[in-house]
Amino acid sequence: MKLISPIYLLKEKIEAMTPLSPNSVLLRILCQALLLTLPVSLLAQENKPTIQQYVVIDNTADVYEGKQVVTRLKQGSTVWGFQENQGWLLIKIPGSSKRGWTQGTHLQVRQLDPQQAQQWKRQADAAATQVRKLASKKQYQPALKAARESVEEHRRLYGDEHPQTLNELIAVGWLTAMTGQTAEGRKQIETAVATQEALFAPNSPALAGAYHLAARFALDIDQDYALNNYQRLFDLYDKIYQVAPAENIRKHREIVTSLIRAGKYPLAKKYAEKTWKLVETNQLTQTETAFLVMSDQAAIAQRLNRSAEAARLYRTILELPTDQISGQARGLTHNLLGQVLISQDKRREAAKEWEQALPLYEQHYGTDHLGTASLLHDAGWNQFLLGEPTRGRTLLERALAIRAAQLPADNLQTALTHSQLGYLCSQAGDHASALAHFRKGVEIAEAAGGTDSLTVASYYSALGFGLGAIGDPSASDYLERSVKLYQNSPQKFSMGAADAYRRLGEDLLHRDKLTQALPHLQRALKSFEQQNRPLYAAITLSTIARVYLKQGQLDAALENCEQALKKRMPIQGLRHQQVSQLRLLIARIHQQRNELAQALSLAQEVSEIASQDLGAHPLTVQAFSDLAQYQYVSGQVDVALESSDKARRLSRRHIREQLPFLSDTHQLSYLNRKDRPSLHQSLAMAWQQQAESASIKQSAEWMINGKATSHEALSLQHRLHRIAAQTGRLEKLDAAITGIQAASAVGSQVPRNSEINDRITRLKSELNLKADQALSGQAWVTHQSVQQVLKPETVLIDFIRLQIPAELSDDQSKESRYVAWITSAGEEPVQIIDIGPAGPIDAQINAASQELQSSVTLIVSQGEAKATEACNAALQQISQKLWSPLPDSVKQSRNIIISPDASLWLVPWAALSVQGEPLIKSHQLRLVVSGRDLLPSDETASANAPLIVADPDFETKVSAPDQSPAPPAIETRGSAIFKNFSPVPRLKFAAAEAASITPAINQLCGRPPVVLTGKQATEQAVKKASSPEIMVLTTHGIFLPSDNNATTSEFTFDSEPRTELNNPLLRSGLLFAGFNESTSGSDGVLTGAEILETDLEHTDLVVMSACDTALGEINNGEGVAGLRQSFQLAGVNSVVASLWKIEDRQTAFLMKDFFEHLAAGKTKSEALRQAQLNRIESRQERNGAAHPFFWAAFTLTGSD
Repeated sequence: MKLISPIYLLKEKIEAMTPLSPNSVLLRILCQALLLTLPVSLLAQENKPTIQQYVVIDNTADVYEGKQVVTRLKQGSTVWGFQENQGWLLIKIPGSSKRGWTQGTHLQVRQLDPQQAQQWKRQADAAATQVRKLASKKQYQPALKAARESVEEHRRLYGDEHPQTLNELIAVGWLTAMTGQTAEGRKQIETAVATQEALFAPNSPALAGAYHLAARFALDIDQDYALNNYQRLFDLYDKIYQVAPAENIRKHREIVTSLIRAGKYPLAKKYAEKTWKLVETNQLTQTETAFLVMSDQAAIAQRLNRSAEAARLYRTILELPTDQISGQARGLTHNLLGQVLISQDKRREAAKEWEQALPLYEQHYGTDHLGTASLLHDAGWNQFLLGEPTRGRTLLERALAIRAAQLPADNLQTALTHSQLGYLCSQAGDHASALAHFRKGVEIAEAAGGTDSLTVASYYSALGFGLGAIGDPSASDYLERSVKLYQNSPQKFSMGAADAYRRLGEDLLHRDKLTQALPHLQRALKSFEQQNRPLYAAITLSTIARVYLKQGQLDAALENCEQALKKRMPIQGLRHQQVSQLRLLIARIHQQRNELAQALSLAQEVSEIASQDLGAHPLTVQAFSDLAQYQYVSGQVDVALESSDKARRLSRRHIREQLPFLSDTHQLSYLNRKDRPSLHQSLAMAWQQQAESASIKQSAEWMINGKATSHEALSLQHRLHRIAAQTGRLEKLDAAITGIQAASAVGSQVPRNSEINDRITRLKSELNLKADQALSGQAWVTHQSVQQVLKPETVLIDFIRLQIPAELSDDQSKESRYVAWITSAGEEPVQIIDIGPAGPIDAQINAASQELQSSVTLIVSQGEAKATEACNAALQQISQKLWSPLPDSVKQSRNIIISPDASLWLVPWAALSVQGEPLIKSHQLRLVVSGRDLLPSDETASANAPLIVADPDFETKVSAPDQSPAPPAIETRGSAIFKNFSPVPRLKFAAAEAASITPAINQLCGRPPVVLTGKQATEQAVKKASSPEIMVLTTHGIFLPSDNNATTSEFTFDSEPRTELNNPLLRSGLLFAGFNESTSGSDGVLTGAEILETDLEHTDLVVMSACDTALGEINNGEGVAGLRQSFQLAGVNSVVASLWKIEDRQTAFLMKDFFEHLAAGKTKSEALRQAQLNRIESRQERNGAAHPFFWAAFTLTGSD
């Protein structure tokens, strides 16, 4: 039988797979790597034995020593034959180291059918592979069982005492020892080695495999025996390769590499030094051989944490002659040296090495090779840490494109690149892209290891960081899960665990849980310092300083900051973004220590660096905002207001560029955490400096540009979605918004200050948007532009629920106040009016709202006159708080435009009692979300025919008579019944209302409206509407309260946003045909969320003739999230909605009057005013009183 050397097969396989020369460095490295990944058997030796294998064919084969029969061979067994002489054959006696003679007629040369042999070989290899898998998992008992089965497979293929079979027996011995039978295991190893020594000559290369395996396995059970076998192996190589020193060194390196793979680094170091002596002895120090040996030594030094020694060795390699080390090897060495320098936190030096490595990798591996991707990843992350985010992002995106295209979907290398890109995007303020990358990293990690594996721990931590950056409270859940996974694992002291503790500490700090935060941070700091990670230690020191600052321990805070700065500066330099953040923290501490000069100096320097390097970025906003505060408290009021103005303009620009790509929840979180403190500080300064007319005008612009920014961003976001859907480019839009597209050109670098603008330009191009569409608009709206559009006798009252920063408050009170900015037509100066503490005003508004909501019962039981008197008393109190403080210039103006804030959105302004009369009698009223809404639109496209959807057929079921008390005699279009998901009745006057308003709408629009009633009045009909000029929806309205049942609460910048399950746009809706018998295709409820997807881009007016349609969730500074907001976000110019449950019949009359006045040429606000006055007059004539319940529910929001 012909024995085939597996090493020969290995070389043949490699030569078939690669065009490289057999003498190349890479092939040799590959050979060694592949040899070390073979199963536990080393298979046959490279040099074929000169002996022959035989099989015994009968039971009469006696074996002689001299004339003495020593044994009889068993039929079917295999033996080794060495020498034939006159019909006799010299064989190795089975189970003995002795040899004897037997007649050759009893034996024949062992031969196997080639196909059978190949099948048995596959089975033997599979058995050995199973042993390796189980042993690598330290499942020694199952591995031992598998090893014994592997021995039988090898015995069937190779025979009883073949080196292959004997090497498998060495594995059995090792596993026997690892299962507790140490002595028995060693005995089995010794027996297998001794059998091979008896089989081959003392200096035979065939013994190398036995010695190597015995040494490797004995390391775990008997160190002395292992060292003895290594020495025998070295001696064997020295004898065999006396005249071939390079080959001898290569064999020595196989031993060293094996020890490195086994984790036996000190022993590997010892033998690597011995191997280097062979290099020196044979004068090979300037050759390729030297490169290989020094590479081994450097790798060992790295694993022994001797980074300086490793760096020296890699640099020595790079000094070798260029004809002795290939470009490919040089690229690898530059890369490895860069990694060593990173471990020393010498990032700038590492960047230089990787810059030299990258072109060599691209030349020898290709631009889309996975090895190139790994280098791009490391280099990109390093560039980010060095303060070069644009370059870093380019490199990381290239790495991601390669890995995503070539690796399996659950490969963690791709997940890691997503995670690193998430950090980079978050630092750049691109939070939408950051979250997309973080979530993708988690998705891949969960697919790879499950939700409870250590694999996903670092990715939960990363996502927690991303969510925490925008104030999302769900960040805590991910961070706590990450720490829990590390706590219960062997890696609880690893870098990943330390980072998870650090991030959880940061999150607890943001939630003001200071005593809980500090232990986590201190544990992380200790770990980072033990692992010599100064940059991570610096980050942790900064966070600890923030804890001390909040605790008032200013000296400790400053000491930690100074330590952090000392660690950061050599690595990152003065202009790095994180260094700037740290310096702003130091300035804050100096301010708290009343060291204003130091605080001012630091804030000034940082603001200059940030404005030059980052432009419109949250850090720049923070720097100017902090600078403004220090200037203000030091008495430099004028320059403080200038700094505030810079902060507000930069913030406005950044928000317009970034917020449209965040969800509504994350927008509010970001604004509360990042922007609102700066806005309120600026406004508080202006409020305190009312005598300065210039500052008042500036502050009016801050109000105009600072309110309702999330509302504006959501409108833009949904407009983009509608345009994309209409043009079939929705998928491209989603890809752009998530920020996961690869760089458009390999290696391209985007100038830092224009990165976001270029990203938006690409988005426009992909969506084929015109320059004036969707993403265009004024970044900064001036007060003059707003004042110019105000008509004579018109005034804008811009309210804000202002939280005064403690640093600007004399009494350190955190109580919010309502403050109004008054802008009149013409060139009248802006006025700032202090309305008063917000808490009492909110309480009165809530009391009045409840009074109006429960008016039905009181009117029925006590009569309208008495109920009106009680209601007016409550409204009078509100009027005294909100109307009385306003100046005469407001009270004398006929047209009042109100931009409410917080609870003021719930105020029935038309019904406020002024000198015994409702405000609507003397003033024309409308609401706007912000002063920006007053600017004319550039919209020129025409709308479609008006649409009336009224009187839906809810298909009410007949049920048994209700035994509960009879309902009030007043029928409303409300949600009380919906609360229990009961069938709703059909509205009695809805059909009549639709008929009564049709002629006026026909006259107003110059074409008849489409009228859908009964079974045609469906949810789908509204969804399919395409920009009707006017839309009237007459039905039941719903608004379900949130879990906490709160309409508003004291505003704080750290307040947690709602969750998606509490989305107010899912809790508000309008009921349509089929609601009582809803199907899977339509539930009969048009929610606020569904309205957002409706095409109302060119609709001028929507009237919701239904209950509670102006209610929703109040977001301070952002209006009310509900049906009204949904229609505005969908593109509608003006919305008429109700503040409470409206009476069916009176509403029908009011709507008829409203549209008739509109058709007569009146503005929307005046038409609504006249309709309300008609209702007042009619009820007073008939009932002697006109309760606001019947006429004041409807408000107009938007254009006039």
